[in-house]
Amino acid sequence: MLRKFSLSFLLVLATVLPVHAETTQWVNIGSSENGSQLDIDVNSVQTSGSLVGYLSRMRYSQPDKKGTVITVSRGIMDCNSGTFQIQEFIAINRQRKIISHEQYNNVPIEQVRVGTLGNTTYSFLCQAQESIAEYPRGDSYVDIANSVNEAMKTISNATYLSR
Repeated sequence: MLRKFSLSFLLVLATVLPVHAETTQWVNIGSSENGSQLDIDVNSVQTSGSLVGYLSRMRYSQPDKKGTVITVSRGIMDCNSGTFQIQEFIAINRQRKIISHEQYNNVPIEQVRVGTLGNTTYSFLCQAQESIAEYPRGDSYVDIANSVNEAMKTISNATYLSR
């Protein structure tokens, strides 16, 4: 049975749960059919009951129409209801320029769908808490901008992922 929770509660939780990390530690958790890679920053994972805050990064196999090669998102997953919400989204092009930075206040809560990278994220965050605990955590705080800087560093040395 789906547990319902309010958007305002999630937004309050997002401000209460800091992203806690010394530096980012990206772990690849899956790929799309076209070869784009999805990573989770295990240092960013924060839990409060069934809610899990996290940073994700998508490394595109080919740039999209806007030239995006990497996106970084901040989200919250509800492990009881199988729902999630993206709260912040940053898109970066090959020239290491931020081409989009959105902070969402009223974005709808979405249901995780089986067979999607959202489901892969749900499995990693909610069903494999032990595997996340294996990664060492830092002792200082960092915001999403530091994760974006880390992601941008990978662009200068990256080549497009091949199929």
